[in-house]
Amino acid sequence: MPGVSTSAFVLRAVDLRESDRLLTLLTEKLGKVSAVARGARTSRKRFGGALEPFALIEVLLERGRGRESLFAMTEASLKDAHEGLSRDLERLGAAAFIVELAREVTPEHEPDAALFRTVATSLSILSTAKTCATRPFAVAVGLGILTSAGFAVSADRCNACGKPVPENRKACFDPRRGGVVCTACGGGPLLLSAEAAASLAALGHVPLVEASRAEISGGAILEIETALSAFLEQHLPHLLRSAHFRRQVGPTGM
Repeated sequence: MPGVSTSAFVLRAVDLRESDRLLTLLTEKLGKVSAVARGARTSRKRFGGALEPFALIEVLLERGRGRESLFAMTEASLKDAHEGLSRDLERLGAAAFIVELAREVTPEHEPDAALFRTVATSLSILSTAKTCATRPFAVAVGLGILTSAGFAVSADRCNACGKPVPENRKACFDPRRGGVVCTACGGGPLLLSAEAAASLAALGHVPLVEASRAEISGGAILEIETALSAFLEQHLPHLLRSAHFRRQVGPTGM
C-alpha cells in the first residue's frame, strides 16, 4: 500500500525499544494516528529536528495491515518550528495546553480539517504575534477544540432549556451538565460575573486573531478558567498535565 504524505503535529512521543519512538500524531489527512519512527532516538540525520514539540512537520506514513494498526513513519521534514514559543513561558504553557487537549479529546482515525486548522493557527499566532492576550486566547482555542470533538461548552444559553443568557447578568455554570444552566433549571455550583459570562460566550465564537487581542479583566478570565477547568475535570478521564505547568509559569488558573 502506498505511503501517505501529510502535515502533522507530534502530540506525544514515547521511547520504544533501544532506538525507536512511538508517536501520537495529529495529521491533516488521517486525523489522530499512532506511528513508529524507527531509529529516531539514535540518528538525528534521518528526522533532524522534525520531531520536536509544537513543530509543524510533513511526514510520510506507511500503513500497516488493518485500519487501526500502527503506521511506520519513513520520512519527516520540518515546515515550521514555531521557535517564538521558546522565548515566552506563558505562551509555551498555552501551547502545551492546546496540544494536550487536542490529544485527549480527538478520536483516532477520524480526519477533522477544522480541528487541525485550529491547532495550526493557534500555534502560529502564539509563536509570531507581537502581543497576545494569552489567557483569553488559550480559552478560545480550548473551546474550539472541544466543540470540534463534540464536547461543546454551552455559554450563551441554558444547557437544559435553551433559554438565552440575559445581557449584563450573572450566570450559573454547572460543569457536570456542560455549561451555563439558568436558575429555573437548577443553576450550577459556579457563579460567573456578567463580564465573565459574556466573555465566555464571546470567546466561543470569535476568530482566533480577535481572541488574541481580547481585553478581559483578570478577575473575569480567572472565573472563566476555573469554569473550564471544572468542565474538563468532569468530561476527561484524567487531569491535563499541562495544567500544573501553566500554574507554575503564570496566574492562568488552568
